[in-house]
Amino acid sequence: MRLRPIPYRLVILLGLLSLGAGMARAQEPDSVRLPSLAVQAWSDGVRVVLRWAPSSFLAWDHGNTVGYHVERVRIDPQTPPTAPLRYERLTSQPVRPWPLETWRQRLPDPNARPQAAIAAQMLYGSPAPLQATDPFTAARRRAAEQENRFSFALFAADLDSLAAEGLGLRYEDAAVEPGATYIYRVFAAAPHPTLRLDTAYVTVTVTPVPPAVPDFTVRLEPGDGQIRLCWDPRLAAYAFTAYFVERSDDGQHYQLLTETPLVQIETRATLAENRELCFTDSTTVNYQTYHYRIYGIDAFAHRSRPVEVAGMSRDLTPPPPPIIEEAEHVRESTVRLRWRIDTPSPDLSGFYIGISNSPDGPFELGEQLPPSTREATDSRAISGINNYYVVLAVDTAGNLSSSMPRYIHLIDSIPPAPPTGLVARVDTTGILTLRWQPNREPDLLGYRVYRANQLDHTFTLETGFPLADTVFVDTLNLNTLTEAIYYRVVALDRNYNPSPPSEPIRVRLPDRVPPVSPLFTRVTPTDSSVILEWLPSSSPDVVRVHLYRKRPNELFWTEIAVLDSTARRYEDTTVRPERRYYYTLRAEDEAGNLSPPAPSVQARPYIRARRPPIANLQARYEARDRRIVLRWSYQETDPHWFVVYRSFNDAPLRRYRSAGRRTRFEDLDLLGPGTYRYAIQVFFENGAASPLSEPVTVVIPED
Repeated sequence: MRLRPIPYRLVILLGLLSLGAGMARAQEPDSVRLPSLAVQAWSDGVRVVLRWAPSSFLAWDHGNTVGYHVERVRIDPQTPPTAPLRYERLTSQPVRPWPLETWRQRLPDPNARPQAAIAAQMLYGSPAPLQATDPFTAARRRAAEQENRFSFALFAADLDSLAAEGLGLRYEDAAVEPGATYIYRVFAAAPHPTLRLDTAYVTVTVTPVPPAVPDFTVRLEPGDGQIRLCWDPRLAAYAFTAYFVERSDDGQHYQLLTETPLVQIETRATLAENRELCFTDSTTVNYQTYHYRIYGIDAFAHRSRPVEVAGMSRDLTPPPPPIIEEAEHVRESTVRLRWRIDTPSPDLSGFYIGISNSPDGPFELGEQLPPSTREATDSRAISGINNYYVVLAVDTAGNLSSSMPRYIHLIDSIPPAPPTGLVARVDTTGILTLRWQPNREPDLLGYRVYRANQLDHTFTLETGFPLADTVFVDTLNLNTLTEAIYYRVVALDRNYNPSPPSEPIRVRLPDRVPPVSPLFTRVTPTDSSVILEWLPSSSPDVVRVHLYRKRPNELFWTEIAVLDSTARRYEDTTVRPERRYYYTLRAEDEAGNLSPPAPSVQARPYIRARRPPIANLQARYEARDRRIVLRWSYQETDPHWFVVYRSFNDAPLRRYRSAGRRTRFEDLDLLGPGTYRYAIQVFFENGAASPLSEPVTVVIPED
């Protein structure tokens, strides 16, 4: 195997390759990283394969010199977690890159394993002359050349297991027990004089590992004679180093399209732009289905399961564009067009006529015309607006080519239709909002709004320049006796042709004028009620009457009844005798306006007659319990209660306590020896009361 010098042009790839399936990446010039070592493991159930990679050229160069040791320890589930791990060294001699002679023996034909040949070239190839004029430039170019060697070596190791073995970055352990779990560690066989290199660890169970499944989808973009496949490799950046693409015409027999693996160029710019990895197949035949398979290559040079996608390319070349030779207005909305096409394509399918109110479109297309057509009429032109026409040629693949637009002007004398669907609303502040359905004429300019106080009055214009919207807002004076107002709307086209007026809409105005107050005519109190009579409000729109009441010591009125507008009389039966009450009325109209309160009136129900007193009042002192017990009788059944009066010695009788409805009372709060007098009075719920009974006397002697 013949080795060649490494040309300086490889420097441009510094930092561009994503290598080692996440184990190592080429550093960008301004990055700062400490040297490190990463390792991965794979098993097929009977062996374990290790792949490792340093993170910098200095660490790689040191490993190439001193080699690497590999050690392992088996994890026993029965061993306590705190027990020390006893590693077994698997390499009696450090794992180093092959000598050049071994490369020649193992790789007699470099073309058969190009990635292995690249790995040998990175190890033993002579560098190209630096051609630097100063020491600083020479040092910078030498560092770039070293980083290129390191990057291409790791890239080759990912793509070919022979390259990884020859670079001293792969180890195969066949002395394993299926199902067992091991911890492996890899480290440089000797320390670096200045760098601190770490130890890489990995845990693996000896079970078959199936091929990886790519975690991305492929987007297929059909072109003219080509198909473009794109996917986001970042979704699998730590699983795959490169990709291969295969194609099949029948979905069964596939052929490799990428002899050179596809690699994502990863720089700061590509990461910021979220760029995809794409492959273009430019050998397709239009409208033939092709099947594609995309494989990822991991750090062990294993292929993943394929991502499959199918598609076809198609004809995207449009026919030559037509040239409009003549365009004229024939009548009303009809326009005649005549065109030519100098070199019709063999796949010409026909023509379309497009119309728009702008030379830039969009154009509304009519029905397709036969390919032999060179003259046609169109009736979609609209007077009062711009009319631009184009003629488009279409081929059998649907590709379109357009002529230059041609302007046609039409004279309009047809007015728009009258507006419809008028709806109006007035709020309590007098703001009126009028709405209607929009007209469908394409040459519509706007609307004019007219108003009148009566339907038979002349409608006056309320708008200046035509309204472009279908909403009109007006401000009305509500402090008026006018009950309703009328509106009409007229539509205008761009030639100011007015439509017939819309149907008038009657808008009822909110009533802000309160009704006239009712007036009391008579107030009649009885022993159990107050009878009120009044004259109703003279306002015609009164719908109900509100009756209010209050006591002399009350500040606010209380509504006690809501009556029909025809009511003239009301009897208040919720009063009590011997109490004064005040009354007032308010009328309410259809709009909810309340009249001022009517002048208030007052009434005081009276007590028809006094009720009889109690009978058989008796009093007895019980010295043992130190109490005086009263008993009496009473025959009235109306709701009532008893009030006990008491005096001591020469004091007059005073209200003492209530006995409720019982005819027995016990006085336990005695003041000591002396003379006690008692009397009973009856009070009724309707306000009546009996006279005070004849008093009885009880003398409590000195002890």
